[in-house]
Amino acid sequence: MPPRLRASVAFLVVLAVAAFAAHASATREDSPRRNVILVMIDGLRWQEIFRGANDDLLTKERGLVEKPEAVLAIFGGATREERRARLMPFLWSTVVREGTLWGNRDDGSKVEVTNGRFVSYPGYSETICGFVDPAIEGNAKVVN
Repeated sequence: MPPRLRASVAFLVVLAVAAFAAHASATREDSPRRNVILVMIDGLRWQEIFRGANDDLLTKERGLVEKPEAVLAIFGGATREERRARLMPFLWSTVVREGTLWGNRDDGSKVEVTNGRFVSYPGYSETICGFVDPAIEGNAKVVN
């Protein structure tokens, strides 16, 4: 299975578990609270989320895809909406209908960190804390 497809499948599994947990909690009679579930994915490009499978990457040469025609038959489509729904059906049939999705730059929804570092851990810290922690400069282990 190609790495991008494996990442997409992992993403869908995480979303399915999160949606199930939110639904189970919201339907309990003794639990009037509302929950926020934040799902962060590392290494998944916004283009695939909002545009679907990318023809340029579905080649033997560039994407190392053994059978590009077979992959396109499953994940291709005439429009961005069709392609993204085929690539990530749970996201586009359930999550978007029942939640909020940000980051579609084609529609002017630009989401990015402000810390100036484009690696995982500083971005995770900033997202959760709400501010840049200057002590976190990269993904290396930091002694507390």
